[in-house]
Amino acid sequence: MKNVLIYTFASDRYRNYIPLWEAFIDAAYPEVGRWVGSVDCNNTHKKYYPACIRYTLSPPEELVDKYKYFYITDIDVMILRESPDFISIHKNNLLGGVYSNISRDATAVNECGRLTGLHFFSREWFKVTEGARNFYQRELDIGANGNKLWDDEVILYKIAAMSDLPIAPIDDPFKFHHGIHLGNQRNISEYNEQAKSKYMLSHISLEWAKEWDRVSKLPSYKKAKEFVRVKDRIAYEEVTTVEKYVAMKLLGR
Repeated sequence: MKNVLIYTFASDRYRNYIPLWEAFIDAAYPEVGRWVGSVDCNNTHKKYYPACIRYTLSPPEELVDKYKYFYITDIDVMILRESPDFISIHKNNLLGGVYSNISRDATAVNECGRLTGLHFFSREWFKVTEGARNFYQRELDIGANGNKLWDDEVILYKIAAMSDLPIAPIDDPFKFHHGIHLGNQRNISEYNEQAKSKYMLSHISLEWAKEWDRVSKLPSYKKAKEFVRVKDRIAYEEVTTVEKYVAMKLLGR
């Protein structure tokens, strides 16, 4: 039996991140498995549907049976090798023996609470949360709860609560990315250059910068970068922007 499967779901232009996502996982943790579910998302009420269903649906059963632990991430998070590795960190911190995550500030969405979208769990999670996941999948399919339902982190929180699992304490969500989130750049699009630089450098550790630099020299990275250059201007600009800040970090700025 293999140990860990990293997976997510992607739709529309977010499928263009897949080659990069795969290249970074393979470089960081060649011993783990990876899988991406593809989602068509044409209805307005399903704007955040792909982000939500990564918690309500599961990979194919024949794939689930091969792994003991699972890690759900974003398709635009480029996972990087760390010490200690993310697998050891999470395996040693399983709440209720089932999952490892942290809560975010609930006031940000005026909701009951949120777990981060970066979710590590044992195979037991699928069984323990089956009823809650099925319930919220039906809600998603019909758009029952309107916009409030579309925060994927709220749904994950509600699944844990409905399943009577312990709720993780609030902590810093950025340390749970285990790599660089390209999408962070969308949060600072209106910042001036000085503020952008401060934000980006604060979210790229020296360890991550060294690892990104190592991976950037691999053929798989170069091929994936060329793919997004041709297919997706936004993704390509995000990658080259991270490269700039990685270089700055390595220079000690």
